[in-house]
Amino acid sequence: MKIVNFLNMSVLDDIINPDDIIHKIVPNFWAFLMQLLAFLVLVFIVIKFAYKPVNNYLVKRQEFVANELKDAKNKKQEATANLELSKQELNKIRSQANDIIEKAKQDAIHTKDEIIDAANQEVARKQKQLEEEMALEKLQAKEEIRNDIIDVALLASSSVLKRDINDADHQKLVDDFIDKLN
Repeated sequence: MKIVNFLNMSVLDDIINPDDIIHKIVPNFWAFLMQLLAFLVLVFIVIKFAYKPVNNYLVKRQEFVANELKDAKNKKQEATANLELSKQELNKIRSQANDIIEKAKQDAIHTKDEIIDAANQEVARKQKQLEEEMALEKLQAKEEIRNDIIDVALLASSSVLKRDINDADHQKLVDDFIDKLN
């Protein structure tokens, strides 16, 4: 095997010479050096004019998105707080509305009772007035009847007595007659 390896090495040495490898990789050193320099200048230009501005833009964009997310989160929290506040205000307003409705019902009941009381008082007053008027008319009717009876009695007594009765006799006869009627 050593022989084979030795033979293989010598064959490889003939095929690949170390100086040839460098010449094959870099056939012209000055051209390689110029290409390397051009590549480095290109990398510098790309870093200077493209990478840094793009990187700065990406950093600014990342900050902008982070700020927008933070603002959105804050606005969401604020909206949630406002929603709770609105719910509390709505419940408070509903409670006030119910209180107002209840007060209005109480006022309506109170007003109804006042109207009914006033109507009852008016009816009682009218009834009392009517009773007084009826009593007055009854007295007037009694007085008229008394006067009519007196007139009839006078006529009857004049015709019975066939004489004139003076006022004193007349009054005495009327009073006697009324006493007998009562």
